[in-house]
Amino acid sequence: MPRVTPCRTATHGRGRVRARLNVRGNFAGLVLPGLPNTARGLLLTLAVLTAALLSRLLLLPDGPWEQDEALFAAGVLDFDVTRHRPHPPGFPGWIAVGRLVRPLTGDPVRALQVASSVASAVLLWALARLLGHIVDGGRATALAVAFTASPLAWVHGGRAFSTTPALACGSVALLLFLERRSPLLGWALLGLAATLRPQLAPELALIAGLGIATAKRRRATLLGVGLGLAFVLAGCVVVAASGPSLDAVRHAFVDHFARHRGGLVRNVAFAELGIVRGLLHPLAAGGLLATATVGLGLGLRSKPQRRGAAWVLALVAVTAWMVLVQHHPGFPRYAVALLLVCMPALAWTLAALPSRLGWVLAALASIVGASASAGILLWMHAAPLPVVAAARLATADPSAQALAYSHGVFSFARLQAESAGVPGIDVVDPDAPIRLPQHAYALEGRTLHTLEGVTACTLEFPTAPAQAMRLGQGRFDRARLSRDAVILGPGIYTPETDDAGDRYAWMGDRAQLHLPAAADRLRLRVEVPGDLGGATLTAQAGLAPTTHRLAAGPASIDVDVAPCPSGCTVTLEVDRRHDAQGDPRALTVRLEAAWVEGESYRPAYARWSPGHPRTLRAHGVALRGFEQPETFARGRRGAWTHAEATASMPARPGTLSVLIARPEHTPGEVTVQTDAESRTLAVGPQPTELTLRTNAPQGRAQLRLATPTFTPADVREGSTDTRALGLIVYEVAFVPEGDPCHR
Repeated sequence: MPRVTPCRTATHGRGRVRARLNVRGNFAGLVLPGLPNTARGLLLTLAVLTAALLSRLLLLPDGPWEQDEALFAAGVLDFDVTRHRPHPPGFPGWIAVGRLVRPLTGDPVRALQVASSVASAVLLWALARLLGHIVDGGRATALAVAFTASPLAWVHGGRAFSTTPALACGSVALLLFLERRSPLLGWALLGLAATLRPQLAPELALIAGLGIATAKRRRATLLGVGLGLAFVLAGCVVVAASGPSLDAVRHAFVDHFARHRGGLVRNVAFAELGIVRGLLHPLAAGGLLATATVGLGLGLRSKPQRRGAAWVLALVAVTAWMVLVQHHPGFPRYAVALLLVCMPALAWTLAALPSRLGWVLAALASIVGASASAGILLWMHAAPLPVVAAARLATADPSAQALAYSHGVFSFARLQAESAGVPGIDVVDPDAPIRLPQHAYALEGRTLHTLEGVTACTLEFPTAPAQAMRLGQGRFDRARLSRDAVILGPGIYTPETDDAGDRYAWMGDRAQLHLPAAADRLRLRVEVPGDLGGATLTAQAGLAPTTHRLAAGPASIDVDVAPCPSGCTVTLEVDRRHDAQGDPRALTVRLEAAWVEGESYRPAYARWSPGHPRTLRAHGVALRGFEQPETFARGRRGAWTHAEATASMPARPGTLSVLIARPEHTPGEVTVQTDAESRTLAVGPQPTELTLRTNAPQGRAQLRLATPTFTPADVREGSTDTRALGLIVYEVAFVPEGDPCHR
């Protein structure tokens, strides 16, 4: 075990520099290394810690950005590990902290974020004090600041995770043990750290061993160990009492850890390791690990530091084993602990360098880390994770009657539904009955999928920045939200996309669809493979079964539905299977769209493109004066118009937005018209978006386009294309008036 006497000298390349400990004043145990032990030094220390705290608080992420954060917040609202509130091992200390802070913030996620931010500032102080035992004071503080400014520590320091608070408590306990001050407080903090994040038990056990080895009085040590164990025991009791029964809690632990072990990734490329992703570049991570290895070697060679370096080496080895073997090695949040335990090794490397060079390197690391983190933090602060944005939009609708969600996204959706007071429908088992009220939203996940349709309001949310996703799990970077949609049940496979990017789902020979309440009719748009021409589809919707003879190609199927005030399920059966060579699935027809009709259902928000034929069929769009779909610059899909073109679709009063472009060599202005508004303007090669009102008489909206044309053969050498082409139409969006289901 390392000696606890502070290192008063350190080797710095060309000579030995005396690291004087100024014991004058009353603040020797409080100020950061390198600052005077006076009131001025204390004020400077508070200024540095306040700046660290504000760097977190002013850039807190907008809601949870990973699954576990939402689970922790759910536990603050209602602690029960059997319902993953949060997941085992329960983190009782972290939940208790969240409940203490929540009255100040009013939001469980924000409460945990604030607590983690405060802990991040405490960790800066403790780390600087610890590094002061290795390298002179100024460089110790500079190195601690560099850690705090790194993307890995900064991005996770303001999150709702328990890692930073647990590391802060463990670091302060280690500092108290090393300096032989307030051992009871050290043991209490060590016990608290174990309840904040039980997965750190191996690392905390090493700190506990050091605390025992450096203790002066046996009785005080026994009392301190007992105090720490009391914290752990109290946490265990709270977790055991959280579920309906002790047996239910045991089953939750067994099931969770079995799935955790089964889901671990064994082989992860270096570039995908959590510490590499957290530091944003393989060179940064490789340089850090190489420097830490050199530092450990220097520490082991130094006689005064040998025992301490051996202990740090054991701590690094245990932490690396936990991060790489016992957790998902590719998730950055686990690597925060690994970065922290590498800091003493980096300090030994700095101690071997000239003082000025050490300062420059530490300052450069801080600047580079902060600069790399800034853009990511600003984006996370300004916009939520797409799946969180979708859940918020759903629960913000005053008419929302429920939010349906499935495994995977349940943590985010459940938390948002509970916070907003909207009933949640957990579609964990797709075989279980699903009762959808009218105006129910569905947030897609692994066991919940929908298709577009005229009365189904479906939204796709933009993906999150790749850099932000690399600093997290890399999941939930996109979201799909639907209102009043038909939910695909058993017998329908996960939706796919064709070469044009159109979405569809294969149906088996027997399938179910879950309909929202008060539906009178189910409308399906399908594509029938050639070898199923003449097959029979039988539909059972609470009335007498109806049969439909299928013809090869696109087809429409309408099914009358029995009254179902609380939602109902329709069963579809096809008497033959499609011969899909090489595909072992039992396939029949492709579902392109599904929606319900009834007295209370009207056309909803819709987005379609003449370049995506399936979207036309899904939204009942009829085109006249359009060419066939094409792919244009930057992979955009669309279609040319003739001199005059018309698009008609089911609608109600609202707006139509059209995205158009045309070549520069086409003369004259373009006229875009609806029943309520007309616009005439010049359109160039850059996509132009126009928004016009529509009153949608007779329940349909018409978009009319009039434009001069050109012939490609006349303007392009070697072209034989003699078509008269006008505009490129990329996509059209319909937004109903006063409808909250749009962005």
